[in-house]
Amino acid sequence: RLAGAVLVEQHDEWEAGDRRYFSESSMLELKTMNDPTTAIEELTTLPELIAA
Repeated sequence: RLAGAVLVEQHDEWEAGDRRYFSESSMLELKTMNDPTTAIEELTTLPELIAA
């Protein structure tokens, strides 16, 4: 029970605190990069596949 209480308290501190492991701008870049609804603007062509 003690370990669970410590984990819950730590989680609450992380949610409420201003400290972050990653900046908000970094997380925004990841969110945009992994968004499946955005169109792929550039396609990479492989010469090996074109010749086949």
